[in-house]
Amino acid sequence: MVVQYDGTDFAGWQIQPGRPTIQGRLTEVLGRIDGGPVTIDGSGRTDAGVHALGQVASSHTDKPMALDELQRALNGHLPAAIRVMQLEEVEERFHARRNARLKHYRYQIFLGAVVSPFIHRYVWHSPRPLDLAGMNEGARLLTGEHDFASFACGAERAGSTIRRIESAHWSVEGELVSFTIAGDGFLRSMVRRLSSGLYALGRGKLELRDFADLLDRPRPNNLTPSLPARGLTLMKVDY
Repeated sequence: MVVQYDGTDFAGWQIQPGRPTIQGRLTEVLGRIDGGPVTIDGSGRTDAGVHALGQVASSHTDKPMALDELQRALNGHLPAAIRVMQLEEVEERFHARRNARLKHYRYQIFLGAVVSPFIHRYVWHSPRPLDLAGMNEGARLLTGEHDFASFACGAERAGSTIRRIESAHWSVEGELVSFTIAGDGFLRSMVRRLSSGLYALGRGKLELRDFADLLDRPRPNNLTPSLPARGLTLMKVDY
């Protein structure tokens, strides 16, 4: 299933006892339709407050239903902030996370003086001039395989922190600046911490050589704290 959600009022994708999560609500609703316990696997976890236009999840159901009927049933019981946009029957061995090849994320910053109420949940507001060329110079350093330990949360450093980035780029449209990045996987808060480092470059608060050094010599770093979750969206997953 391809799922879209506004993550503002949720504690992230992964099920957490006593807290509203995307995976939790999907599991509850599909289980009710299927008539028993179900397991739903997502392509990856999104943190509290992060959104998705193209999250992918996989599950098994024993209830014989046409896909369009199942989609209507799911959306009829899910909250308005979560919608199943597409359903597809796949082979039994398919797994949304293990078979994912590339994930695409976008971080958005609004530079104008006043944020419209129609976009304020999906952008970080920072009305300051930015050096977009400098930010893209830093973004180009990210492509290829690197150890991203400098941009990982503490708990994530216990495992492998090596990831491959296929593309990374900043663009501007009016007062909206967007960072798009695609890679084979991302550590928790990694995109928001990378966005923070590149934003610091654009503000002249961080030198390019210092940003490059965080990639060349992976280590805990206090220079690039995570930007707010509301600006981040999982755009799509490639298989």
